[in-house]
This record gives sequence, structure tokens and C-alpha cells, in this order.
Amino acid sequence: MSCLLVAIVVSWEVGFVEPSEFSGGLVSGPLLKLARGGVYLFLLVLLLTFVFRHVAAAVSLAACLLCWPLYLFLTFPAISHQIFRGEYSSLSPPPKFIFDKWLIIGMLTLAGTSFVSIRNLWSSTDHSA
Repeated sequence: MSCLLVAIVVSWEVGFVEPSEFSGGLVSGPLLKLARGGVYLFLLVLLLTFVFRHVAAAVSLAACLLCWPLYLFLTFPAISHQIFRGEYSSLSPPPKFIFDKWLIIGMLTLAGTSFVSIRNLWSSTDHSA
């Protein structure tokens, strides 16, 4: 269920940001593509969960790792601009932190899904051999 929830939240965020100029940026464009790929992996996890639990947990963790950069870039723009040097369209310095409830909800769902994926990877090892 956490994968379905995070797929919905991330696809909503990507759908909200993608029609803007953000999708054509040198840094932001690839971040959107990574997040979109993460959504597709989350949908794949929905199918894999019932058959291959180990694989589903690993793919879910990979999907989370693909989505995190977009959320960190949007939530902490000042740090992102320091890491990714270049010319930005804004002349004023970006804020250090943007408090947007949907970004925070997305980060919380990603953190929860990451936790569940790691827990499933560790706990699903078979010790009965």
C-alpha cells in the first residue's frame, strides 16, 4: 500500500511541476525524469510484491532513491543551487527552505516507503535452511 500511496503522491508532484519551465532545465529536467522513472518502478512493485517479495523490496528502495533528488531540490533550493552551479533564471538568492505541505507529505511518504523496503529486505531472509 505504501508503494501505491507514494506513486500517487510523486506522480501528482511531477504532474504539477512538469508543465512549467522546470521540465526544461539543465538540472531540473533530469530530476523530473528520475522521479517519473521512480513512479513507474513503484507501479512495477505493485505487481512484484505478491510473487517476489525480495525483488519488490529492492525495486521499491531503488524507486525511492530515484524520487528523493527531486524533493530535496524543491525543498532546499539554496543548497541545491550551491551543489549544482550554473545560471538560474532567478536573480534573487533562493530561500534556504521551502515549507510546502505537499513536498513535506511527499518526503514523509518516501521516508516511510524507504523504511518499509529496508525492513522487508532485512526481515525476509530465510533462516530455516
